[in-house]
Formats: sequence, structure tokens, C-alpha cells
Amino acid sequence: MGTTCLAAIASMVVPAVLTHQMELAPTMVYSMPLKDYFSVYYIKPWNRFGAYVVGIILGYILYLKLKNPEKFKVIPNVVVIGGWILSTFLALGVVFGGMYYFDPENEKESFTSAHAAIYAGINRQMFSLSIAWIIFACVTGNGGWVNSLLSWKVFMPLGRLTFCMYITSYRMQLIYHLMQPHPVHLSVYNIVYLYFAHMMTSGLVAYLLTTSVETPFMQLEKQLFASQLQPKPPKPKTLEAAVVDPEHPKIVDEIQK
Repeated sequence: MGTTCLAAIASMVVPAVLTHQMELAPTMVYSMPLKDYFSVYYIKPWNRFGAYVVGIILGYILYLKLKNPEKFKVIPNVVVIGGWILSTFLALGVVFGGMYYFDPENEKESFTSAHAAIYAGINRQMFSLSIAWIIFACVTGNGGWVNSLLSWKVFMPLGRLTFCMYITSYRMQLIYHLMQPHPVHLSVYNIVYLYFAHMMTSGLVAYLLTTSVETPFMQLEKQLFASQLQPKPPKPKTLEAAVVDPEHPKIVDEIQK
């Protein structure tokens, strides 16, 4: 756990220092010259692994919950309410806080200010913490209507497309915009229209990839490694078999009566 905490600190310090030293934008600011932001910063794993560290920490906490469910059985209401408020502010702060750097009037600050470097260092971790809280709250029974919404059966088939949509959506957008023979004048209508157009196109491509590549290879992997997978324990067929406390065998007799 100590190593993970050090990695979490490094995941914030490294991007912040590199952004400040190389005078880069704190995020993908398309309204200004990006210099070499994409090639020297955006795609480098050491600038992006903060979200994975948050996921590792959440996974460890959920592992502790599995081993000691009693410790997580009752979470104080103050913690639950505070977690939801903090999660909401973190997510909205990351999304709307970055809008400051899209204003051409703030170009100098976007490339040289200390707060731009700080934003570059913490924005992925903060947003990941927001998502981590939602997962944790839903797993521990404190998700409320959010858990009901995310558990909606309609999202199940869409959930199988998320990985392929993740790896194709950005490419689909690049193809569209790089093929434009002239600049596009942005408006609210154009942005909304392009959003749904990109989403539907990415969904269609993701569906084709999922059904033709991902799902077949997942099934093939299961067949190849079937011998190494532990079989699931059979479900008890009788009520007697479901009694797991050997110190109280009389429970079975009482049930039978």
C-alpha cells in the first residue's frame, strides 16, 4: 500500500512539473496552439497513470470489504453525504475548471502559470476519485437512485461496447475533422449535432468490433484456459445443505419440523 501511495503522489507531481517546465497547456486546449502537447505529453503513460492508481486503491478497499464485511456494513451518514458532495464538486470542478484555459485571452496563463501546472497534475486523479466514490457507494449500498439508474438493464448491452468505443471514438473524430476541406464555424447547434453524430458512429463501429473481435476472442480465451479456471461451487439443492454452521446441527431438525 505504501508503494501505491508513493505512485499516487508521483502521478500528480510528474505531470505538474513537466507541464510547467515545458510550458505546455494543462489539457487539450484546441482554441490555442498545442505545440507538441499530444506527442510529448498527452500519450505518455507517466502523465496518465494517476487514474489507474486511484483504481488500484479502490480495488484494495473493495478487497478489504470482501474480507471484513462487518467493518463496511454501516457507514455514517456524515461520510456518505460528504462523499457525494465532494464527488460532485470534484467532477464538476475538473470539467468546468478547465474551461478557463480555453479562453484565448488567458493564453499566457495557460502555458506558464502555476495553477495551470497544478490543474495538469491533479485533474485526472480528482475526476477518478469522483468515479471511485460512485462505485464504492453503490457497492456498499449507499448509491440510492444513482445505483438504481446505473443498474438499469438497458445499460447492460451498452456496457459491453464501452471498451471498443473508448479505443475508436477519438479516431473517428479525428477522421471527420481532418477530412474537412475548410474551417468549421462552431455553434451550439453544430456541437450538439456533432456530439450525437460521433456517438452514434462510434457506437456502430464499437458494435462491429465487439461482435467480430472482442467477444469471439473472449470465448476462445475461456476455452483455452478452461482447465485453469476453478469451477463454481454447486448451489445447494436442499435447505439442509444450505446450513453451514456445524455447531448448530439442531437447526435442521427444527426446520424439518
